[in-house]
Amino acid sequence: MNPQPLTEKKSLKKISWLDKLNANAMLAITPERSTITKARGKGYGKQPTFRQPVPMPLEFKDIAGIKVRFAHAARQDSPTVILMNPLPQSIVAFAPLWDGLASRFNLYAYDLPGFGGSEGGVEYMTFEAQGRFLHDFIAEFGIQGPHLVGPDDRLGFPVPGNVRVQGWV
Repeated sequence: MNPQPLTEKKSLKKISWLDKLNANAMLAITPERSTITKARGKGYGKQPTFRQPVPMPLEFKDIAGIKVRFAHAARQDSPTVILMNPLPQSIVAFAPLWDGLASRFNLYAYDLPGFGGSEGGVEYMTFEAQGRFLHDFIAEFGIQGPHLVGPDDRLGFPVPGNVRVQGWV
């Protein structure tokens, strides 16, 4: 496995029109839109939130026949947490939280197949397929009783019956 530091990427100088389009599209479907808009105030969006992304130990591994981008911060004798990327983004969205979570948990994060830096085609674009892959990810690393943080389970993202989880956020 070859770690790929996130900090090797260029620093963010400005927000592109595509960034703004994506953010506005997501905001348009968020029930908390008015609260978020008020909290932002005037002048929000003139510059990136972070000029330089927080370092995150990104790696790639073949799991269930596809190349998956993941990160791991080992912390023995701590609860295990698995972060699955927020749709339609990548695990890089967790970079600002990474160090704080890694100091308390045995922490894993992975880009769902077909999203972020992970391979995957249309065959992974169902919640059932993503649930099966979750099982494969857990088995690959021998994870026992994880806490899951990921896409809203009300959307139908199933946790396979033979996977014992402590909680879902």
